[in-house]
Amino acid sequence: MHDEQSLKQTDKLQNRSFVTIKNSREFRSVFDTAVSVANRYLVVYAAVRKTKNGKENNRYGITVSRKVGKAVVRNKVRRRIREIMRFHTKSEKSVVLFGVDIVVVARAAAAAATFDELREAYGRALQKSVKQSIRAEV
Repeated sequence: MHDEQSLKQTDKLQNRSFVTIKNSREFRSVFDTAVSVANRYLVVYAAVRKTKNGKENNRYGITVSRKVGKAVVRNKVRRRIREIMRFHTKSEKSVVLFGVDIVVVARAAAAAATFDELREAYGRALQKSVKQSIRAEV
């Protein structure tokens, strides 16, 4: 019975949503060290972190400035980006390895974009930025 509980706890941790970047110091370190790729709707920053065991969680951050719109619009864009990130994190075709910090900055055009346009823009930008950051590390 005790083993079942520990298995359930482990399963919960693995199914948990992604680890987020919360404070400005962490955001600043990503902006300073990351490779950025921009498109019409988003700017994606990807920075490979030095990890001890190579299996650290990826960390994700989202920034949406007041240029995008008022609070309701910014929150809508933020929710869409968060869902897109969650989908890409659980996707089997994910290009992201372990130990990568990813920050997405929404541009003003993101407010008028559809969910599918944002998903496509994020996928392309993420793929390019991760490839470039890995090349920069080597």
